[in-house]
Parts: sequence; C-alpha cells; structure tokens
Amino acid sequence: MEDVVAYLDSVPNLRERTAVSLRAAFDSVLDGERTGRYDLNTLGMSEKTYLGSRVGHFLWEAWGLKGGKHADITSVPLKFTWTNTWVLAPEHIGHVCLLVRASDTQSRWDLGVLKVVPEHLNQGRNRDGKQTLSAAGKSAIHWVFKDAPLPENLLLHLDHQSLAQVLSSEDDDVASSGQARTNDLFRVVQGRLVGSAAVRTVAMQPDAPKRVRDARRHLCREGILILGHQLNHAQIAKALGLPRPLKDQWVSIRVVRQRPDHGDARFVELDGTRWMVAGPDDLVENGPNLS
Repeated sequence: MEDVVAYLDSVPNLRERTAVSLRAAFDSVLDGERTGRYDLNTLGMSEKTYLGSRVGHFLWEAWGLKGGKHADITSVPLKFTWTNTWVLAPEHIGHVCLLVRASDTQSRWDLGVLKVVPEHLNQGRNRDGKQTLSAAGKSAIHWVFKDAPLPENLLLHLDHQSLAQVLSSEDDDVASSGQARTNDLFRVVQGRLVGSAAVRTVAMQPDAPKRVRDARRHLCREGILILGHQLNHAQIAKALGLPRPLKDQWVSIRVVRQRPDHGDARFVELDGTRWMVAGPDDLVENGPNLS
C-alpha cells in the first residue's frame, strides 16, 4: 500500500490528470459524436462493463504507467464503480487494490487504496462468487482523493427545457441541423463553460472547433460572443465576470453597448466601444467582431 500511495503522490498534477482522464473515459464510451448520447445510464450492459476497462486504460496513461512501466504498480488491480460500492472477486483477497469511484450526476470522484481482507467484504456473493465491499472495508480505505471535482457533463445537467430546445433545433437558414443545434447550444447555455464533447454530441459531427467558429459568426448578429481559451478571449471573459475557458472549452454571453443608464456595470472595451453583459430588457444588437 505504501508503495502505491508513494507512487501516486509522485505523479505531477495527479488530481487534475485523474479528473480529466475520467471525463475522457466517460466521453469515449458515450461516443456522443456518433450516438448523440450524454447519459451513462443509456449504456448497454456490455458497454457498462467496458467502461471500467476504459477508465483503467485512461488512468494508467495519465499516471505514467502505460506500456508496462512500473510493473509492481500496474499489477495492482484497479476497480472502478459508479455506484456506492465496489464488487471484488475472491482473487482480490489478500491483495492491494486501487479503488476508483466517479459520479457523472454529482460531478465528483474518489480514489483510494485498500489491502482487501475477508472482513472487508459483505457475506453475500453473486453467481460469480464476487462480494461487495462492506462498511468496514470502506472505512479501511486509504483515500488519496475524496469527493474531488469531475469536469461537468454539461448536457446531463441542463434543465429539461433548455436541453430539449438545443437537441430539437432546426434552422432553414443553416445548411446543417448539426450546426443549428450548435448555434442553439451557445444561444441557450450562456455564462457556463461548454466543452468539446458537448459540442460534438449536439452536432453529431467531429470537428468541434469548426462548429464553434461557425456558431460565433452566426450568433455575432445577435450580440452573442463565444469566447475560447485564447489570451484575448480570456481577458474579455475576466472583464465580464465569466468563467475562463481552457483548451477545448468555450463560454458564450450576449452583450450590448454600454449606455449611461447602465451605471457602473462591468464592461470590456473592444475597438473603442464599451460592451457589457446584456440584461433581459436590452434590445438585441450586432456584437463586436472578435477576429
């Protein structure tokens, strides 16, 4: 256990790497670009089993263990669950296990290490002889991270009305309904970070940055800015009080020219004009050209 914990502690940016890799593993199995899925509960039984393998693959790579490096660590079983407990096989008894749990609905994850002994398991067995981890077993886990943040699955957390509006978008003026849905994603979801997986799932097309660039052009006439990770975009986001996008993330917001009656509201100056976040009573006007 000490060796496993010491190795994990030596991995640079362990928490960030683990969170990003869990998100990537989930998105790879959902395969939203091809299937339009965004909810793990829609996976079939074989896909749910495969999810555990994908999590292990992505985490070994993130932790620098790909290719059989550090065989003493990669020989430690990694058990993944998205429920409240883990299911362990008889061969795990007497051995150290890495335990990973992640919830897409709660946007949280845990990582722990446990040497499994019989007292850590509930008495009941399934038809394969496997047993669930007991309360005593859970209390014996050495937690590397507990209740750490998982990058949000945006579509899963949208309210029903907003999600329905995005996924049903059709626009006769746009050649592709995938592009129309992308436009509506940034029209409806403002002030929140939108990742590339959400864009690909909504558009059901592979090139998320191109979809976003086209949406930026379409929505500029409605005064809606779409900001990316570029430095000048990050400065605009900060000035307007928006979350800062990282690579493969964007945030949209509708803006209007500042007027005297706006008072001391936040603003950003672009091409000599002050722009501020639009209120519900502000009329729609063409936005600034970010290019």
